Amino acid sequence: MPLTHFTFVEKGRLGALLMCAAIFAGGGTIGSLAPTFLLMMEDLKTDPLRMGFLASAPLLGLSLLGLSLMLWWKRLVTREGFGRMVALLMAGTSLSGFSALSKNLWVLGVSRILLGTCSMGLVLLLLVLSLEWFLEEVNLTVVMGLVSLLLGTLVSSFFGSLLTQLLGGWEKIPLLFGVLAGGSLLLWLLLGPFLRPSLQDGGTPEGGAFRVLKNPALLFSSLILYTLLAYLGAFSFIFVVLPGSWDLALTSKEMTFSAPFYVAAGAHSLLVALAAPLFLLLSRDRGKRRLMCLGSGLLSPLFGLLAFNLPFSGGWMVLSLEAVALALLQLSVLLPFWVLQLQELPGVDLENFVPSMGGILLLSGAMGGLATFATGWALHHSWLAFRIVVNLLVLSWGASALGGYLLRGEE
Repeated sequence: MPLTHFTFVEKGRLGALLMCAAIFAGGGTIGSLAPTFLLMMEDLKTDPLRMGFLASAPLLGLSLLGLSLMLWWKRLVTREGFGRMVALLMAGTSLSGFSALSKNLWVLGVSRILLGTCSMGLVLLLLVLSLEWFLEEVNLTVVMGLVSLLLGTLVSSFFGSLLTQLLGGWEKIPLLFGVLAGGSLLLWLLLGPFLRPSLQDGGTPEGGAFRVLKNPALLFSSLILYTLLAYLGAFSFIFVVLPGSWDLALTSKEMTFSAPFYVAAGAHSLLVALAAPLFLLLSRDRGKRRLMCLGSGLLSPLFGLLAFNLPFSGGWMVLSLEAVALALLQLSVLLPFWVLQLQELPGVDLENFVPSMGGILLLSGAMGGLATFATGWALHHSWLAFRIVVNLLVLSWGASALGGYLLRGEE
């Protein structure tokens, strides 16, 4: 019996690694828009408004996932269908990467909506996996799933220009991540089912799925997650912003950087990976969580304003890179806070936990998608409008931090 339990747990850990690899691939496909924004716009013969739609599409997909969880969570979140659901989400992530070969705007848009649903869906299924086999590591498992998504976005954003040159085209970057997700899917199928269909589903809360939206704590928690999602959406425009003007960006769309840029990018990506588990240790004292959320949230707009307003040239390059990385580092601190606080929200229990999570994803995904689309809309109209909207966007993160501070969980 102990040997059997050990075998299942080890298979569970291997499955979690494969899921993180697919989530990383999904983040890589999402982030590949940032360094190739101008190249894609030229190749697709489109404008910043439609590129803004591509940037917001994964967040809209996440919002659709939240709506699905609210309406049909009993059918979606089951131990019996766990393996099949993971395989389907990995397949969707892989398909989103391969869809770039079509070079069709609407195909890309639909596939990126699918990508947002699949990537966050895999993160949620990591929660199911950890609840079944390593309950004591639930927080760390879910956080590492979210960090995998963030790291994939970082890697493709910072190293996308280099990969574009090495691979010979912007469409090769999502293709590369599609292959990674496809490989994870193949190994998952070879691994076979390993979850026991022993746990029962909870009941559907009376009064309809949308009853959970009446809980004000869900709005405050949504603001925390919105901070991350809006930043990821705005990050799609980072290499348009940093040259300092639209004309300069158009003339430098190849985006070649010196070696120190990539060294610094790798170092800061590592810091982001280490920040989340470190925060889990620091936040065990519940009384400090709201204060840490407030401090992190207020620092994020300061770093964001710096990153989005410095010209990306000459001696400012390293400073700009560090500002962007530090802002992401702050946001990675918010990730585990959101996971921990979600389990302690007033009015949330085992009976309505999944629909409540769906409500948060619905609200935060919709807000993040709207903010990202507004950024593309502004760039489509004028450079001045673009700068104003970006500044308003990063300032909204400070207000969102206050929402996190107002959350009161179980003491």
